[in-house]
Amino acid sequence: MVIETKKMDFKRRPFFEYNRVLLILTVVLGVALVVIIRGSSWPLLVDNELMRSLFYQSENSDHTIYNIGISYVAAYIFYVIQVYVPEQKRTKNAILSTKLDVWNLLRQSTIFIEAWKRYTVRDKEKGAITKTNIGLLYFEDSMGNVIEVTRKKLEETLFRILEEYKKVKNNTDFAYADMSLKELILDMDFADQAKEMFDVLLSAELLGKTDNTTILETYSEQTLLEYQLRIMKLAMIYNIADAVKLWETTDADKILAYHDIMAQNHKMIEENMEYFTKLHDSYGKPIDKG
Repeated sequence: MVIETKKMDFKRRPFFEYNRVLLILTVVLGVALVVIIRGSSWPLLVDNELMRSLFYQSENSDHTIYNIGISYVAAYIFYVIQVYVPEQKRTKNAILSTKLDVWNLLRQSTIFIEAWKRYTVRDKEKGAITKTNIGLLYFEDSMGNVIEVTRKKLEETLFRILEEYKKVKNNTDFAYADMSLKELILDMDFADQAKEMFDVLLSAELLGKTDNTTILETYSEQTLLEYQLRIMKLAMIYNIADAVKLWETTDADKILAYHDIMAQNHKMIEENMEYFTKLHDSYGKPIDKG
């Protein structure tokens, strides 16, 4: 799948830590510039009481603060050149390098969460699942693609989430990205969280089928919301909102068209089974450079 790469404005994203630091330093820079102007010998452009109170300082007064202001400006320029610009470049490279893997990670995570929410009836105040209804679901994305979800397919989604999460986590460029971006992905293990939610779903289903039970399976609404929030933040940062746009569909024509396409794919595989079975085991795998 080809992911469209849009122009990304890395400089203006307040999410990144280096942007937040620069914003604070720039505010202080404004104060330093006022101090420098007050301590300089430049004539006032407008000479009145207000301008004198703000920007005039006697030549005989203490210029310690003025010297500190000059030093701060020099330090600010050093920070921008030596820290801010390199950090911005590393984060940009990390985002471009992991964009496809993050797209797949968010897509699979969204499919899992949306199906899980529809498979469960939840008491949010008690944090308990009162009923399960695991069955056949169809979702449609912003590109018109139909996604079929069943119990088996939901479990398969877990492995796809794990696979994509590992790709992002182990990406060498990602290791040098801004700390805020890394924390957003690494502080919550997407694969472990999805597996935990799947186990809760199966447990709730079993409890619902067991007679004379006096307990309900619990879950964390806060964790569910945090999982979704992280997905939305990442979609915004990577400019891949299409990965998380998903809604349930009951459109018979679209569902029928989906099954027709799947049937054609299965037929093509069956007709060429001999070819596929004779492919070398290493086909499609990267070269082992070790």
